[in-house]
Formats: sequence, structure tokens, C-alpha cells
Amino acid sequence: MQSIVVAYDGSEAAHRALMRAADLGRMASAKLTVVSVAPAQHPAGGRSSGAVDSGDLTEHQHELEEARTLLAGEGLTGDVLEAVGHPIDAIIEAADRVGADLIVCGTRGLGRSKRLLLGSISSGLVQNATCDVLVVR
Repeated sequence: MQSIVVAYDGSEAAHRALMRAADLGRMASAKLTVVSVAPAQHPAGGRSSGAVDSGDLTEHQHELEEARTLLAGEGLTGDVLEAVGHPIDAIIEAADRVGADLIVCGTRGLGRSKRLLLGSISSGLVQNATCDVLVVR
């Protein structure tokens, strides 16, 4: 394993995923790439590619800095990429771009009914990624 991509959104689940990826990266001497995705805002309020809401940008910038700090705290170096768009598409695109062997993501542990309503990024990654996916609880 040479390259690991970690999906990071600032949540506790994403933090656990980053720590697991850091452990795996150390064991395999793999390069880590952390991807934080800011959702794009459609002018009518729906999601699509387009202008990003300023509140989303502020949160997104905080996530990027937090990921850099966590990596440094683990004594690791890696790339922290920012993306805009739908998280599943953006994470898979980033993984393909860097030639990732593995995508690591967290799960919020939503119940079945909430997952059906909200969708699941981790499920979408598992179903659509071109490399292996590790979902960390």
C-alpha cells in the first residue's frame, strides 16, 4: 500500500478515521492525503457545482487547518486537499487523482431510517470507489 486518502469533515468519526489512517500509513509507509469537501451551493439553494456559501467556506477552512494540525501532532506529513462538490464524487475523484490504494472514512452511525433519508457518504464510497474503502466506526 502506497497511498491512503482520508475523508475529513471535522467530526469525531472523521477524527477516528484520520487516526486509523495514520496508524495504517505508518505501518505501510504509505503517503496520506486528507480530503475535506465543502458542499457547493446552487443559486436556488439546492446542491450542485457552483458558488460556495461563505459559512461553508469558513467551516471548510477550519477543517483543513484542523486536519493539518492532527497530522503534525501525529508526527506525519501529508497533503491536505480541499474540494468543492458532492462529498462522494469529490473524495473518489481525489483518490483516483493520487492513485490511492485505500480510502478511509468515518461513519456517524446513523440509524436505518435516518440513513435512508440522509444518504450515507460511507456507503456511497464503498459502492462507487475504484479502490478499497475502510469505514471506521
